[in-house]
Amino acid sequence: MNRSQIFSDGRIVEALRKKGYKATPQRIAICRFAIRSRDHPSAKRIYEEVRRQYPTVGLATVYNTIGVLKELHMLQE
Repeated sequence: MNRSQIFSDGRIVEALRKKGYKATPQRIAICRFAIRSRDHPSAKRIYEEVRRQYPTVGLATVYNTIGVLKELHMLQE
């Protein structure tokens, strides 16, 4: 089973909601890119990639979402 299957969009949504975050399309895109990336992208790189599809996403949202993913052990530094 690969990372995409383990961390499906449904699991991402469930994890965000469990922590009290709205599962916005921007947050889901941040999670998807961060989790499924083969390398270890920086917050700035995640921001730049997600911003292509969601121009209104903020860098603070990227950092906050990364923090949630770390807390849930879905991402490590």
